[in-house]
Amino acid sequence: MRSRLTLAASLMLLALTAAALAHPALADGPSPTPLPEAISGPSVETLLATARGLNLECTTFRAPLGDEWSCNREVVKNVYYIVSFPVTDPLLLQAFVSGPLPWPEDHDQFFFDFAAPFCEFTSTTLIVNFFPTARGSSNEGTFLDDQACRLFSDYMTESGGLAVQQLTAWAKIDPAALPTLPPTLPPTAIPTAIPTAIPTVIPTAPPPLATATASPAAIASAPAPGPTPAEGPGGDDSVIAPGGFVHSVPPPSAVASEPLIVAESLALAGLLVLLMPFPAQLFNSTLETHYKTVRRWFRLDALQRASGRLGGFWDSLVGVLLFVLLSAVVYALLDPNLSIDARGAATIAGMAIGIVLTTIMASAPSLVDALRNHTAWRLRALPATLVVGLICVLISRLTGFLPGYLYGVILGFVFARELSRTEQGRANGLAAAALLVMALVAWFLLALIGPDPSGVVATIAATALSTLLVAGLEAVVFGLLPFRFLPGEPLHATNRLFWAALLLIGAFGFFHILINPASGYLSSSARTPLLTIVGLFVAFALVSVGFWAYFRNKPVEA
Repeated sequence: MRSRLTLAASLMLLALTAAALAHPALADGPSPTPLPEAISGPSVETLLATARGLNLECTTFRAPLGDEWSCNREVVKNVYYIVSFPVTDPLLLQAFVSGPLPWPEDHDQFFFDFAAPFCEFTSTTLIVNFFPTARGSSNEGTFLDDQACRLFSDYMTESGGLAVQQLTAWAKIDPAALPTLPPTLPPTAIPTAIPTAIPTVIPTAPPPLATATASPAAIASAPAPGPTPAEGPGGDDSVIAPGGFVHSVPPPSAVASEPLIVAESLALAGLLVLLMPFPAQLFNSTLETHYKTVRRWFRLDALQRASGRLGGFWDSLVGVLLFVLLSAVVYALLDPNLSIDARGAATIAGMAIGIVLTTIMASAPSLVDALRNHTAWRLRALPATLVVGLICVLISRLTGFLPGYLYGVILGFVFARELSRTEQGRANGLAAAALLVMALVAWFLLALIGPDPSGVVATIAATALSTLLVAGLEAVVFGLLPFRFLPGEPLHATNRLFWAALLLIGAFGFFHILINPASGYLSSSARTPLLTIVGLFVAFALVSVGFWAYFRNKPVEA
């Protein structure tokens, strides 16, 4: 395990291991392996989002059977929640609660949140009752089976009031592939002995324990699991906390500093800078030559007239505010934990603040120039960006990528004086630099808030800062692509060195912070979003080449 343990934690870890060796269910033996009939299970992204939604800190480590994610948190003094699962094809999972009794009341909720993704939704009641049943069973532990999963839980106490309960979850088939009707014969949780074919062990890096005194009976009579802080009722400010979108943004301390991983991120960013200009130039030159034909294809003249009829509304204060709210709602759908309650409202409010600040920063140099020269300007909404936002959210949710794609520039500033091409390129370059500085400052401010913010104000602030980081980096990466109608095109045409430096920094931050904060790019946690973004850039290139090939031998319209 990569996380640095203190000497005291190491001693407690040794004590727990020694106790485990004397316990039949936790006896030394081979690590659990997937069931032979296993077909598919929950995605790594789902399990990581669950862990981060519970404020667990996650890192990767090398285990005997391959790389694994290990996520843990000290809930109260010396009581730890820990979960581990493979970084590739997680067909099994192990979770532990350990420490002096009594434990927090949400310890069964912790187990439930990681068991439920493996099992049928119709087994919810059985799973809820499964963990208290395991505590009251004999030392051999308890099993629960349904069509999608097998669960095993064991519980032990030692002298000094120490206790540990484990969960091992095996996948059989993705629950989404099963019918939604209740099964004819619902599964039952029956205490049984552990078969030798599926041994269970403490994970490679189990949670540390500390000494304390309490009655073991306190855990056996624990109440039914209650909601976690992130899932509490919206009317109580104390239980409002950020959801998966905020928790998917890694703090600086969680981002890898290993030279190999840093080099991988730099290499990907460098390839983007080197390879994108050619298809962009091909696309731009073809578009300029056949611009009249393209306008006729897409009915741009008719769309421009329709936009002009609605322009007065989008230029008004009401239109701008309404559009900001709509955009915030769309992008808030990136959060898989979004709900219609006070927490959802706080998420949307934070998203709206972040989007507005990103938009202002993207136009700040031009706005400063207009104010300095007393040039008239006005603010207006850009309706087409709502379509872009819906596409970004759809791609993010389909690929399971958190924090997702958030191109947050939704408003535009219209100036009375039109800038020259050189002036526009310089302004766009300064705007991209301002966005990068904004993203970096927001990232460190987010770290200062801490991993467990709670309350309406803290949730709004954490969501706004996360939006500034994600939207700032992605606005630079996507906006600086040198395609016609994107901010990067005039900058690339007038100052290629400045353009390359900005895109390299932005792409490095995008790959290293958002896509791959902790492990190599061959890990499954990084593979899906990485392949998605590579696919988008390949699509840009293919469209450019196809666009040029179509017009290659066609005459130019007068």
